[in-house]
Amino acid sequence: MIAKEYPNDRRVNVIRANGSTYRTWESTNLLTTHGWTPSEIRVMQMNKH
Repeated sequence: MIAKEYPNDRRVNVIRANGSTYRTWESTNLLTTHGWTPSEIRVMQMNKH
C-alpha cells in the first residue's frame, strides 16, 4: 500500500496534454511520469515536512 510506503504522500493536480486535470498521489506521479526511485521520493517528501 502506498500510504505505508510514503507516509508524507499528498494528492496533487496533474495536467494532461489536452489541458484537462486530474488528481493523483504525488508518489504515483513521480514514479510513473518522472521516473523517480522510491528512495528519492521518500527523501523529497521528508524534506518538505
